[in-house]
Amino acid sequence: MIASASAEERQALQYGIYDPEERFAKSDQIGVEHIFVHWESNYVGRLRSASDYAASRNRWLMVTIEPWPAHSRRGEPLLTDITDGIYDSDLANIGSALGDLNRPVFVRWGHEMEDLTGRYPWASRDAEAYIKAYRYFVDRCRLWSHGRFYFVWSPKGKQSMSAYYPGDEYGDYVGVSVYGLEQWTSTITEGTRFLRALS
Repeated sequence: MIASASAEERQALQYGIYDPEERFAKSDQIGVEHIFVHWESNYVGRLRSASDYAASRNRWLMVTIEPWPAHSRRGEPLLTDITDGIYDSDLANIGSALGDLNRPVFVRWGHEMEDLTGRYPWASRDAEAYIKAYRYFVDRCRLWSHGRFYFVWSPKGKQSMSAYYPGDEYGDYVGVSVYGLEQWTSTITEGTRFLRALS
């Protein structure tokens, strides 16, 4: 059952959004601006402009870091490659770029790890390997955090998700992906209606 919010609660509710087309730029109900970046250096440059955009609208920034294989590496050994230090320069690159923003940031790494459809190379049946890689990432990122990074462990929400949990000391928040809510999608059938609801 989904609980209903009171009118006062709805007014205070702040949404997080991934909005690359800036459709919600003028909305005062967005509290978190979300971007996706690959951890290679040529992708990290977007962080400063995304941070400035979010700050100008009084929004927090959430950065989802997608650890795609790089350096001509294959996807299969990705998690062990991470813990073996092969991606340390990429990790340092993203960590220092996040630190240079000099503001609080939600850091979401290797999301939807329990979705074994083959979409993401970090989504593996080996939950322990994922946990080790996640912890490795967080431990190294903390070097640049200065207490400003809030780590978000973010499964898709499948029954197997708890097997991938890295422990309380490695996650400040838990975020679960929501792609649709039947109650909403049956009543709000057009994107423009949804846009108007948040404007």
